[in-house]
Amino acid sequence: MKQSIKVINMKNITFFVKLLIILLGITSTLQAQTEQKQFLLGGQYGLNYSSNTTTFNFSNNSYVGGKSRSLGITPQIGYFIFHNSAIGLEFRYNYDKEFGQESQGYSPYNFTRSYSFIPFLRYYFGSKKIKPYLHAGVGPGWQKTGSKDYQFPESTQKTKLFFYELKGGLAIFFNEHISFDFGVGYESTKTLYKESMQSGPSDEWNVVKKGINSTIGIVVYI
Repeated sequence: MKQSIKVINMKNITFFVKLLIILLGITSTLQAQTEQKQFLLGGQYGLNYSSNTTTFNFSNNSYVGGKSRSLGITPQIGYFIFHNSAIGLEFRYNYDKEFGQESQGYSPYNFTRSYSFIPFLRYYFGSKKIKPYLHAGVGPGWQKTGSKDYQFPESTQKTKLFFYELKGGLAIFFNEHISFDFGVGYESTKTLYKESMQSGPSDEWNVVKKGINSTIGIVVYI
């Protein structure tokens, strides 16, 4: 069996290329604004939207297995309490939905929607137009999962999250107020589940998703 996956990246690359061209046309200055009493507005992870279609190809036939869609956005706000040192808060929102193969007018699906509030610390090194940085954040979140199996009604479940990240990267300043950031690091999301039992105490378990993640985005300093 061969599997081919068509990925449609909803203008992410085009958006960043156009924005990069615009920023390159702005006059640059040598002093980047990571000074005390400045604000940081992000953008660090930008906006991501994708839609995927899975096609299964056999020797004598093929069929489309369904679509999956995902949306992720993480705006940030921070404040430089010292030179090159900022504290702040980021709001992480993620949405994933997977559709099964349609049958007799019914289309099953599964979805996950989550949001988290992550306090963070960030430190920039140096005073040049290209500044390395370290970024650490930790905080709580909430998640809702649901599914619908053909003609049966939708079922949902609400859970809690715990998220932390430790990343490093480069901030490339096009002028004193705007940087284009590249980051890579480690992040972990623990989902906490709890289900009441008919007899006895509740059943509790957790699922941990962790690994290396790379990021790009725009940050504005005012």
